[in-house]
Amino acid sequence: SDDCASLIGLDPSELSTEPFADLFGGKALPKGMQAWATVYGCHHYGHWFGQLGDGRAMSIGEVIGPDGRRLELQLKGAGRTPYSRRFDGRAVLRSSIREFLASESLHHLGVPT
Repeated sequence: SDDCASLIGLDPSELSTEPFADLFGGKALPKGMQAWATVYGCHHYGHWFGQLGDGRAMSIGEVIGPDGRRLELQLKGAGRTPYSRRFDGRAVLRSSIREFLASESLHHLGVPT
C-alpha cells in the first residue's frame, strides 16, 4: 500500500515495478541481499518447546524509516526456510488474509506490533 511504502521511505510508484514484485513476492533477492530466518520457541506449561510455528517467516532486511525508526522487512509464506520442516514454506490464501486483517485491525486500533 502507499501508506506502507511511505513508512519505509519507498516511493509509491515503485510498488508497480517488476523488481518490487520479485522481491516482495519472494521470487528473487537483489544482488548482495541475503535473507534470513529465525526459529522461535518458548516454555509452555513448564515444558520447553524448541520450535513453534511453521517456519514460514523470512526476513529480507532492515530499513530506517523517514521518522528514524528501524523496521525489519519480513516475508511470510514466500518459500522454504531452515525451519519450515519438511513443508514448502508457502502460505495459503486464507491464513494470509487472516493475518493481514488482524495486522490492519491492530494498527487502526493503535496497538503497536
